[in-house]
Amino acid sequence: MNTPLVSWLMPVRNGEKTIRRALDSMIDQTYKNYEIIIINDGSTDNTSAILNDYVDKKLRIRIWHNEKNLGIANSLNIGLDLCNGDYIARMDADDVSYCDRLEKQVRFMEENPDVDILASQVRVVNISAQSEQISDWLDNESIKARLLFSCCICHPSVMIRREMLIRNNLRYPDCEAEDYALWASLISKAGISIFPEPLVEYHIHGDNVCTVRFGKIQNCMVKTSRRAISIELGLDLSGFPDCLFGWRERAPIPDDLCSFLSSSAKLLQMINDANNQLIKIDKEALHETLKRQWKLSKHVAGMNSLPDSYEAFTEASYKVALSYFNCMSESITRAVIYGIGKYSKYILQSLGDKFPFEITAFVDADKNKQGTGFFGHEVLPPEKLPELSYDYVLIGTTIYYDEVKRFLVYEMGIPENKILSLEIANDIEFHLSKHCINAI
Repeated sequence: MNTPLVSWLMPVRNGEKTIRRALDSMIDQTYKNYEIIIINDGSTDNTSAILNDYVDKKLRIRIWHNEKNLGIANSLNIGLDLCNGDYIARMDADDVSYCDRLEKQVRFMEENPDVDILASQVRVVNISAQSEQISDWLDNESIKARLLFSCCICHPSVMIRREMLIRNNLRYPDCEAEDYALWASLISKAGISIFPEPLVEYHIHGDNVCTVRFGKIQNCMVKTSRRAISIELGLDLSGFPDCLFGWRERAPIPDDLCSFLSSSAKLLQMINDANNQLIKIDKEALHETLKRQWKLSKHVAGMNSLPDSYEAFTEASYKVALSYFNCMSESITRAVIYGIGKYSKYILQSLGDKFPFEITAFVDADKNKQGTGFFGHEVLPPEKLPELSYDYVLIGTTIYYDEVKRFLVYEMGIPENKILSLEIANDIEFHLSKHCINAI
């Protein structure tokens, strides 16, 4: 039998509920030159019997049974030694691969010999929230920049060039975020790409490893992020708090918001300055990533109304932002909300009927929305803005925020200090609950 070009590699522990679905998606591929390597990591449910049923069908499936639970990293390393293919395609037991996944990834790898790791976009299916979304596509330089802080690659969508692992004597690090630790160690050593369409259906549910072991994974990601930035840019990061690194979306609220924001701005500036000297990462790609990190810092601190640039942050700008909260929380403050999409609806619904300001009108550039009703108001066209009475215009979109703001300033002549993000509504509630609005 000829050596397969692709080795599927899948660890599983107690996956009886989803393992058939995952395996069927791996078998039902338009590309057929593959083998399947499964590491059964000490399962105590019916997983072993299900796997044996597939072996009985005489498919090209090999199963290694760990006598006890060794964890994902150790199981993957066992699997790497068993793989024979030139390409290793990762898969998890609770996800689904599209039938043309291998065909498209193999073709891409064959046509792009400089790419060592090829992930794909994924369709993220949140079971409990009954929602779906497509993950971001990033170019190669943006991937490098993002990996300085967190993992931007969906592990079960990855295809790896095995020769690159052998040449660099690489294994999965024995830690809770083994995938991020591996990718971050390869920022300057390997070509990493994302295929520009979803090839995997990634399922989020209460039993995901990321959910069950979030605390340990977060700690590992903090260490990995620190190490990656230090190695790539030669920086001493010992003076910065852990909450500025790794998986930050669920970071705890800092006690001293001003110090937290000041540290964040200083770190981002230091990273930017170092890269300007070393040119390790494309400047524009890093710039966008640092902007993203600053936005995360503002969100964690409930200070979304701060300047968009970390370079513009000062203690004075912090106090100005707090003053907005005082003004906006007064009953006499009037606001026009620009944009009535899902984002505006989500924020306003989360506030219930307790808006921290008076809404005088809703405005939207979409002609199909104009004239309809939204939270008790008729939606007006932008041309009506000069006729309206308001103290602030709140932009109800994140995707088109910059575009809308430019329009309001340069086309409608609205002073920039009168334009804020609708997120300030959440900021006000945040600061009221923290009793810090008047702490100026």
